[in-house]
Amino acid sequence: MKLLSGYISTWKKSFTLRGRASRAEYSIFFSFNMLLLIFIIVLAIPANDSNMHITSNLDDSFLDNLDIPTINGLEIPINAELVNNFINTGASIILYCGLFIIITIIPSITLTIRRLHDSNKSGVFLLLFLVPFGGLIVLVLMFLPSTPNENKYGALPV
Repeated sequence: MKLLSGYISTWKKSFTLRGRASRAEYSIFFSFNMLLLIFIIVLAIPANDSNMHITSNLDDSFLDNLDIPTINGLEIPINAELVNNFINTGASIILYCGLFIIITIIPSITLTIRRLHDSNKSGVFLLLFLVPFGGLIVLVLMFLPSTPNENKYGALPV
């Protein structure tokens, strides 16, 4: 399976619960999404300068009253502008990553269900995410080998 075509085919099947998905299709989709998420974070860091500013009442007089830690006697210089920039950077990263997750949640769920089908498991196993450590069980199930022949969910994925 070609990388980009595998990623695009998952998007085309975003609302398809029937059928099966191979380990390669699953790995390609989630690997691309992780790379895109890293790319979004890298782009969001300088975006706080122009796009989004959270108003904060922090000023240097507030910071003067804080007990600022020292490292080997070297005081860390902290001022209100630095703190405000840090807050704005975090807010822009949360906003952009949150939008990305909202956009990719449905294709991720349907792909995971089709991947469970490939190992002859029901999509109900996805509910294990609601149980502590259930996500780890689902992750292990994602990398189980495919059933070698046609199963009750369809033919072996290409």
